[in-house]
Amino acid sequence: MAGVSPQIFVWCTAHNRRAVRGHWAQDVINEWSDKQIINGYNGYFEPDASMTRADVAVVIDRIMDYQDEAENTFSDLGNAYYTDALLRVAGQGVMQGDDGQIRPVDPIPREEIVCVLQRAFDIDAAEERTGFADNDAISSWAQASVAAFEENGFVSGKSGNVFDPQAEVTRAEVIQMLDNLSASALTDLRVAVAGEDG
Repeated sequence: MAGVSPQIFVWCTAHNRRAVRGHWAQDVINEWSDKQIINGYNGYFEPDASMTRADVAVVIDRIMDYQDEAENTFSDLGNAYYTDALLRVAGQGVMQGDDGQIRPVDPIPREEIVCVLQRAFDIDAAEERTGFADNDAISSWAQASVAAFEENGFVSGKSGNVFDPQAEVTRAEVIQMLDNLSASALTDLRVAVAGEDG
């Protein structure tokens, strides 16, 4: 199982709490935001903004503290704030490219973020179909990962019990998945809120 030993301390600014008040993910955003795992924009979390593949790589790299980078053989990966993180995540086989590209600025779909997190946290794939109403819309390469995340309570459906696999994942949804993972005995990810003993 992937080892995630460092505790992650979380604090929230008052203006960010006001900005997400009433959002369905308000509680987990307030627990996780402004702690340099997922940074906001201009002081705001922007919970409903989509995340790119580069954004996700930076988040995973911060949590896992990977040390080894893959060689940059990607034709679309230049020098950017996310380059090193992407290469470290790729070096662990957590995020994969296609046809020599890693598509750093592409928004990441819900089915793909599940696959990436499943590899990062070494969650066993499931053998059964999901219980989502749109199970047949989930790509074949993502079926086992999504089923495992549903089975373990790491991801839930939207209204009408649809997974909406090709929809762009939002920052709030990623935070919720990470919070669900941190609460599970299946992972070593542990989150401590600033001010708590730890």
